[in-house]
Amino acid sequence: MAKHGARVLALALTLALMPAYTLAASEPAPDSGAGVPGDLQLIMPTMPVNPFSDVFGTDWFIDDVIYVFDKGLMDGTETEPMLFSPDMPMTRGMFITILWRLRGSPMLADYQSPFNDVDWQQAYFHAVQWASASKIVSGYGDGRFGPEDSITRQDAACILLSYMGHMQIVLPLTQQFILFADEAAIAEYAMDSVQAMYKLGVLEGAGTDANGQVIMDPVGEVSRAHAAATLHRFAQRIEAGE
Repeated sequence: MAKHGARVLALALTLALMPAYTLAASEPAPDSGAGVPGDLQLIMPTMPVNPFSDVFGTDWFIDDVIYVFDKGLMDGTETEPMLFSPDMPMTRGMFITILWRLRGSPMLADYQSPFNDVDWQQAYFHAVQWASASKIVSGYGDGRFGPEDSITRQDAACILLSYMGHMQIVLPLTQQFILFADEAAIAEYAMDSVQAMYKLGVLEGAGTDANGQVIMDPVGEVSRAHAAATLHRFAQRIEAGE
């Protein structure tokens, strides 16, 4: 009896240490007995893949790039080889397209875009059309949207805050109000948006000055890498707040 009990205990320990398997959707093997499972398949998690030859594991933005690509928010800039072009400036048209995709790529059939520099043949046409109809963007005020212009950090903040207003998103603040080292360089129309995006942890500073004050660099261009990082943080904050 003692030997039998030891064998049972050993068998139980062996089974406990085996990897998890699941039954395949197949009939039992012809020579198996009643109740004996057919083929077994090892359960393996599916991990997002980095398809870009110019994004490396040591890059600070690799997780951000993989996230926005895996979620279908950002595409590459070239194929064969696949390139992300992380240092390329993000245009206003590209940025709006990312938010349009985050929203689910809505199509508006009867809305007439007010911008004379956004043609229906351009890739970002539907995105800009939706953003205009949703009061997320208003352009430069002279009939132009400037889709090919590089987006500035302060304008990106304005668009993100307008998106939150359109979607009626309310998120808890993670930072306190601060005076930036270059506060005077922030346009009046963008001050609330820059503060809000910084306090939400979405828009990060561009460094600090000699006194330790955060530099915002409001008119600095947003690179594709920084856009991926900003949109990654933004999307995650929305997911966490829902």
